[in-house]
Amino acid sequence: MHEQAYPRSAEKEITLLKRKLNKSQYFRKRLEKTYDKHQTLLEMTTAELRETFQKFKEAQMQLIQSEKISVLGQMMAGIAHEMNTPIGVISTAIKSSQSKFEALSASFLKLFQSLSPELLSLFQQASQTLLAVCSRKQLSKRRENAAILEKKLQEIGVADGRQWGKAFANVGLTVENLDVLKPFATSPDALQLLYALTEMSCTFQDIDYASNAIVKLSSAIRQYTHSDPNRIAETDLKKELEGMLILFHHVTKGNIEIYQDLDPLPVIYAYTDQLNQLWTNLINNAVSALKGNGHIWIRLKNFDTDHIMVEVIDDGPGIPPDILPKIFEPYVTSKEKGEGTGLGLSISRDIVARHKGTLECESSPGRTLFRIILPKKI
Repeated sequence: MHEQAYPRSAEKEITLLKRKLNKSQYFRKRLEKTYDKHQTLLEMTTAELRETFQKFKEAQMQLIQSEKISVLGQMMAGIAHEMNTPIGVISTAIKSSQSKFEALSASFLKLFQSLSPELLSLFQQASQTLLAVCSRKQLSKRRENAAILEKKLQEIGVADGRQWGKAFANVGLTVENLDVLKPFATSPDALQLLYALTEMSCTFQDIDYASNAIVKLSSAIRQYTHSDPNRIAETDLKKELEGMLILFHHVTKGNIEIYQDLDPLPVIYAYTDQLNQLWTNLINNAVSALKGNGHIWIRLKNFDTDHIMVEVIDDGPGIPPDILPKIFEPYVTSKEKGEGTGLGLSISRDIVARHKGTLECESSPGRTLFRIILPKKI
């Protein structure tokens, strides 16, 4: 059987097609190699970008930690004073209680031997009443009560009304409860023992109050310094703001007053640790701006159905007009040289941005406002 013969024109066409096919296969292989090369390059670039982004995140967290330590360092003197005050109260109270307890032991025995059963019953009632009303009043109230008690005690026959009026006013006795002392008006020993028992109860209250102050301060420090910046959690903003304000309690003992207007809002989902850094930065800025004299207002409100609003306002000198437009840029600050890092507001802006919120600043002499609006769920 003979092979089919093609016309010469057809043979040329077939040869040309073969050449084109070979050429297309050649280019296809080149394209595949180029694709593989660029795919490898893309994977390497993606890996490098991931690594760079991770390093950026780590650097950002280190920056936040650095600013956190810087702010904490500025507050440490005040925090140390806040801690030393209740420790001093507890130490003094314990020493005082030890000496009082020794004196009470002897006084109890002596007095109980001298009182009739009826007076012993009245003494027990009087001590229960005094222990129930025992409280440390403000100095102005103590003085006011002491003057009233002095007069009334003299009327019921107490020899040294001035001394006893001052003593019982110091432990919270008021004229409404004065009748319990009438049966012992002429018995200095009974009055002394009733006062000592009440004073000791007040001392225990002082210890309890001071202990709670230390616990609250310690909790606030732990709340501020614990590091879990990348964890989204249910966040009670009222509780968190109140905790942060404990760290600034020392400033209210000077000429700075902090007013809170915090609505008890439902919890939101947020980076709790980072928000605490945000509040601390803004409050610390307000304290610095006031130079030891002025007022700060902290407000927490619902903004709308899906957002909350926090405002930090001070009545300081304001931010200079040339600095205000760039106040959120790194290393821009209105503080004096050596005060802060110049990163606090830049970090604050980044924290708010991470929460898909907004941070605004309005400032004029006598009023600077930072307004933060955050979604209730990110």
